[in-house]
Amino acid sequence: METKTYFHRLDASGETFESPDIDALSRLQRLHIQTVPFTNFYVRRFNGASLDPAEVVPRIIASGGGLCYDLNSGFAWLLTELGYDVTLISGRVKRDDGSFGPEYDHLALLVDDHLVDVGFGDFARQPLPLNGDPHTDVSGTYRVVTRDDHHAAQKQTDDCWKDEYRFTLSARTLDEFVEMADYHSTSPDSPFTGPLLATRATENGRVTLSGSTLTTKKHGEQTKQHVPPERVDDLLRGEFGLS
Repeated sequence: METKTYFHRLDASGETFESPDIDALSRLQRLHIQTVPFTNFYVRRFNGASLDPAEVVPRIIASGGGLCYDLNSGFAWLLTELGYDVTLISGRVKRDDGSFGPEYDHLALLVDDHLVDVGFGDFARQPLPLNGDPHTDVSGTYRVVTRDDHHAAQKQTDDCWKDEYRFTLSARTLDEFVEMADYHSTSPDSPFTGPLLATRATENGRVTLSGSTLTTKKHGEQTKQHVPPERVDDLLRGEFGLS
C-alpha cells in the first residue's frame, strides 16, 4: 500500500504535503469527505465493515467507501504514514431520544489535539481543536466542549449547541471496536442494515442517496428526487464514485 495511490483516490495527486502540519491535515480531511462516501453499500452486500488497514485501505483506494470504522481507520493509516501522531477514540453517538449509544458506537481520531472525523456523514470538514473554539464551513458551525468526564462534539443550531457524540481522550485499539462494528454490520437494530445509504460532501453542500431518494444540498438549498431501481448502480458509480 502506498500513500501516492491513496492521494490519487482523493484527487490529491497534485497536492504538496511537505510536513505533517495542521494545514495539510485540513486539506486532506476536506478532500477525503468530498471523495470517499459514507455508505452501507458493503454492509448490504454482506462484506460488512472493516477495521484492518490491509483490507480497508485497498477498499478505499479501489473506489470504495464504508462506515466510520472503515473510513476513519483507513484515514488513520494514511495520516500515520505521513508522520502524524494519531490516536483512535471511541464516540458515543446521541440518539433521537436524547440518550447516547455505547462505547465504540463510533470510531473517530485525535490528531495534534484536534478531533478529526471523516466518517460521521454531515459533520465538520476540518479538524476541531479541543479548546472549544468554533469552526464554520459550508455544512455548519462546530466545536468541541469539555465536561467533567468527557468531551462533546457539537453542532450549532438556530438557538443552541447540539451534541453530536461524546468521547474521552482514552486511546483505543482497533480490536476494541470489533464487536460494535459487527453489530452495525449485521444487527437488524442497526441503522446501517436497512435501506441503501450513500452520502458525500460536495464543495457547496452534500449529496445523499437514502433508499430511492436522492437529496442534493447546494448553498443551503435542498432538492429531492426519486431514483428508479434501474438507475441506482449508475448513480453510485457516477455521483458517489463507488466501483
